[in-house]
Amino acid sequence: MKRTFLLILAILALACAASAQSLLPQWGIKGGLNLSEIDMEDVESSSQSGYVAGLFVDLASPLLHLQGEVLYSLRESELGPVHPGAYAIDARTHYVQIPVLVKFGLPLPAVSPSVYAGPALAIPIKSEMTDREGEWQDVNDFNSDMVWSLSVGADVTLMGKLVVDLRYDIAMTELNDRPVGEILDDINDEFTEVESYRDIKDRT
Repeated sequence: MKRTFLLILAILALACAASAQSLLPQWGIKGGLNLSEIDMEDVESSSQSGYVAGLFVDLASPLLHLQGEVLYSLRESELGPVHPGAYAIDARTHYVQIPVLVKFGLPLPAVSPSVYAGPALAIPIKSEMTDREGEWQDVNDFNSDMVWSLSVGADVTLMGKLVVDLRYDIAMTELNDRPVGEILDDINDEFTEVESYRDIKDRT
């Protein structure tokens, strides 16, 4: 179902590109704040702030846009406690993310609103969790090579120059490719009995 949905979005993106191929692309830079939390079964999580920055290119027809982006994203959250008596764990992951968005907008002169959706490919390049002493430990070896997500949102273009954007990024595939128990054991032997797999996904 997830792959079918992503395929439909990809087809819409190609259709949008075909309609916009005669237009010059518009380039820009973007930056902002991330609020992220981990979605993991039976483990509570609280959101923490990170950041995102990168470049985008937009191919536009009057109502339909195809926008591609290359972003560097830091996502942080707090996990746990995983079981009674354990301590909370801070987690952070650095991504290179490539969203491809199909946008539907109203080309008004001063304020142009749009809504959009599309798949995003994220490549984890650094992932860390804190141990008992609060020291950061590298757990990137436990990550999947690629993470797919769905980005949905809305933006407003002001005077054709400044874009204010609000986005929700929903992970469709898990970040971890090994059991969570192994990841926690790697940080501290206190978690030896935590053997369940548990998919780790984030919401940003």
